[in-house]
Amino acid sequence: MIFDRIIVKERISYMINKKDVLSLLGYKRDKTKVSPSFAGKIDFILKETQENALAAAVYIVRKVSKVEEDTIFFKNTDLKITSKDIVKLLSDSFAAIFFGVTIGWFIDNKIKELKERRVFNEALIYDAVGSEAVEGAANSINHFFDIEARQNKYSLTKRFSPGYGDLHISFQKELFKELSLEKIGVSITDTNLLLPQKTITAIIGVEK
Repeated sequence: MIFDRIIVKERISYMINKKDVLSLLGYKRDKTKVSPSFAGKIDFILKETQENALAAAVYIVRKVSKVEEDTIFFKNTDLKITSKDIVKLLSDSFAAIFFGVTIGWFIDNKIKELKERRVFNEALIYDAVGSEAVEGAANSINHFFDIEARQNKYSLTKRFSPGYGDLHISFQKELFKELSLEKIGVSITDTNLLLPQKTITAIIGVEK
């Protein structure tokens, strides 16, 4: 496991869970019947997305320096996190993986185009597919971390993202800077929104 170096991974393969897409659209698993025509539309959008929404990720691994009450510090960086949830998450960790993953602008552009044409129902489908696509990409990079950790006889915690628990969404700015997310074409707004919108950042603990 490489520490203190930003690593970029391009062309990440990922899976999109069709059932989860349908759940996001309000379909109840094994209860709501999906018409053949709608199922065909979903399949087309899934295929189109996987062909055009190319996933990329950037990550860095930092060793934990110290913990003071609700704040955790890391070696070789000014980054620190004040969060009871993160201190708990990393309570047995000697290091943490910080990462960001995006599927690019395809979904954002498609949604914008459809809304301009007032095809709102289809825009909702692309939004749901995009959400599951970036989640699939995050799962894929998470799996890569898991394999690398096991090779070093380490284990990983679950991942935790800004905006959940007591880790405020404003921490996106700190992660953006730490990861140099512009390396994978991501920018951030004054309101801490990552662009493209189908982008995820997260923290994972590394335990011995």
